[in-house]
Amino acid sequence: AWGLSRSSRLARLAAGMVVGGAVSNLLDRVVRHHHGAVIDWIRLPLWPVFNLADASITLGIALIVVAELRAGRARG
Repeated sequence: AWGLSRSSRLARLAAGMVVGGAVSNLLDRVVRHHHGAVIDWIRLPLWPVFNLADASITLGIALIVVAELRAGRARG
């Protein structure tokens, strides 16, 4: 709802990334037979293991912050 109420493409993209990542993790927990666990498979040096859904949520939240800061500057 927040993303749809914004006119900024960045805000809508960010909201979609957060929702898409959350739904993806939820489906991974419900549909796959890993006893309710999400499979993390991206391993980078000096960084915790994660999956694309986690990355989408994290990047989406960062973009929401950027979109809100931009909107705040435009308002006043």
